[in-house]
This record gives sequence, structure tokens and C-alpha cells, in this order.
Amino acid sequence: IFAGEVEIQDINDNSPVFVPDEIKLSISELTSIGARFRLGQAEDPDIGVNSLLDYQMNPSDYFYLQVTDKESSHYIELVLNNTLDHETHRDHFLILTAKDNGIPRRSGTSQIHINVV
Repeated sequence: IFAGEVEIQDINDNSPVFVPDEIKLSISELTSIGARFRLGQAEDPDIGVNSLLDYQMNPSDYFYLQVTDKESSHYIELVLNNTLDHETHRDHFLILTAKDNGIPRRSGTSQIHINVV
């Protein structure tokens, strides 16, 4: 018989959450390609690897996601990748997803609504 002690530090019982869960941006059709728009990061109250987050966004012909690590937090930006035209495409709808590194992985989403003016 062996005796031992087990300390459970955290279980992955929380999903990442964006506050707010919807991001609304108004962007001029005259905005230059390469323009960046900072987005908020998700929060996950778990600790350790269970709270480390990866970000992704659904594919878009007009925008891509740039995530940069800065001193143990993420700097998340939406980058304009194509010329906007109010007359042909007034609104863009994107989904930003944050996934933690727990097992099983949990995720949270934020809807991004871009109004081209």
C-alpha cells in the first residue's frame, strides 16, 4: 500500500468569455488597406494551461486577425485586407473565437459587425 497526496489546482470548468459578446465597428470605405482595429480579448477564470487562449476568426476576403503576445497577454487586432465599398457591401459579419488549452478545450465567441460608411 502506498500513501500519497494529490492536490487539484484547477479543472477546466470555465469557457472563455468576451465582454461584450458583440463588437460593432463603423469603418469608412476610404480606410487604407492595412488599417488595424484593436479588439478586446476574452477572459477565462481558469488557471494555468486551462486559461491560455488561442484566437481565430472565420475567413474573410476583407479582414484578417492579427494576434500578438505582449507580456503574457494577447493584443488582438482586426486588419483590413481589401478595399471596402459601401455601395456593394455595407455590412460585414465575422465571428471571433477564443479557445482555451484545457482538456477538453472550451471556447467562446464574439460577433463582429462592421458597418461600412
